[in-house]
Amino acid sequence: MGPSMGPITNIGRYFQSRSLDSGVMPTRNWLWNLSSAAPTAGLSLDKLRLLFISHRADGNKQNRLTSDQLTDLRIFTGARVVYALTAQNVAGAVCQTLPYDYRTDTGPSHFGPPTNSVEIKLIGCQENGTDERATEGEIFVTGPSVVSGQSSLGVKARIRDDNTITLCD
Repeated sequence: MGPSMGPITNIGRYFQSRSLDSGVMPTRNWLWNLSSAAPTAGLSLDKLRLLFISHRADGNKQNRLTSDQLTDLRIFTGARVVYALTAQNVAGAVCQTLPYDYRTDTGPSHFGPPTNSVEIKLIGCQENGTDERATEGEIFVTGPSVVSGQSSLGVKARIRDDNTITLCD
């Protein structure tokens, strides 16, 4: 469920989300000021450039952000958003979106490709009949940022066609 907005704010959000869809970060223009969509509780977001948001692998799956929520964060804060999957036995993120990744999908958002310091393997997987790589299974990570070198995260995930990771429901 998104925030309740008036008709002028909805028009402004429409044009700014179209700008994001075309790969350009929207700017604060006269329509933005007219819609008064910016936070006004004494917060100054003028210097905010980047938001890092993480979701723990063992966290509640209902708390994952959707693509629309990430788009709203980009529009209302004017900052780029990085959404990452984290785990307690991995230093840093397991996988994360890129700052210029403005893709929108239905449902929960993807977590981007794996970071450079981990290798992801899917165990107990279902293989696609035409492809030799696993597309769905439990996440098993190895690499220098993993405590003891390797670990199973205990959650099922899927590798999408664009090589990004999404958790299975």
